[in-house]
Amino acid sequence: MFAKESARGESYTAKATLTVTDPSGVLSSASLSNLANAVAQNIVSLNADAGATAKADATTQSIDFTATGANADDAVATVNAIAYESADAIQVALAQQGDAYWDSVNEAGSLGAASDAFAPGTTSADRVAALKSCVFTVAEASAAAGSGSSNVVKYAVVGLLGGLFAVGCVLVLVDAMRRPLKTKDNVRECTDAPVLAQGATPQDGERLWANVQFASEEPVGSVGVVPVSAVDTQQLCGVLKTAMEAQWPQAHVVAVEGGDLAAATRAGDSAGAVLKCAPLADGMAAAYGARAAQATIVVARTWKDSQAALCDTLKELQLAGGNVVGIVLVD
Repeated sequence: MFAKESARGESYTAKATLTVTDPSGVLSSASLSNLANAVAQNIVSLNADAGATAKADATTQSIDFTATGANADDAVATVNAIAYESADAIQVALAQQGDAYWDSVNEAGSLGAASDAFAPGTTSADRVAALKSCVFTVAEASAAAGSGSSNVVKYAVVGLLGGLFAVGCVLVLVDAMRRPLKTKDNVRECTDAPVLAQGATPQDGERLWANVQFASEEPVGSVGVVPVSAVDTQQLCGVLKTAMEAQWPQAHVVAVEGGDLAAATRAGDSAGAVLKCAPLADGMAAAYGARAAQATIVVARTWKDSQAALCDTLKELQLAGGNVVGIVLVD
């Protein structure tokens, strides 16, 4: 709608009012209003290209005209022209009606049949004079109101608010169904394992290595790193290795692959080893690495990994006999 309104550009609408009055008070207000409205609607239909409308008000004997144009001057000129054209047409219609009534009276040789269009007790001459003496007043339009730009703004605001509402609904639905890990509090909701670090900077590596040693009941010589889902843990393993070098100068990173438990065990027995594992979704190498390492940490991504996926990984590693000491949250 924004694009549509922008392409259409600015439009202007002007309003003029035609009032028809009977100074004699002989004519019926309802009949006069109906006739004037019928003629006005016919004039409006002939000016359909101008986007013109006409609306009659029987209580005030008036007709409101509107017209739309590409610029304000066109709209004003068009609506005023339609109002005056309608006034002329209504005047002609009333005069023709008067002539037809007078002819019928002459042919009948009497006052003719009573009619609801006239007040009771009036003569034929009064009635004909009333039909031909109506006064027409046009309140011309002097300005036009623009609508195009306001519509563009309106649709832009509606689109923005609707989009934000839709995004909010999606986030609420995703949060309710997936329960993603957003903070440490979400980790505590599904496991007692502590969050040892949040990030993969050198400072996070030092904090992680210290917390691994604090959380483990036995001295730690090798650490397994298992991600919940597909995420590159190379940087995390690197900063962890750097932190371990203070105690194990020969610290190194070993990628655990395949299903060779013996190879994983040898890697885990190597002092200062950081066992870099793929997620369990890629195979059982992570389970072998967790079993071989003296301590294992699980890496979870905020907003992308769910509480359910974290719990499933922890259960699988515990089943493999891994010593899971905590969780690392990364972006």
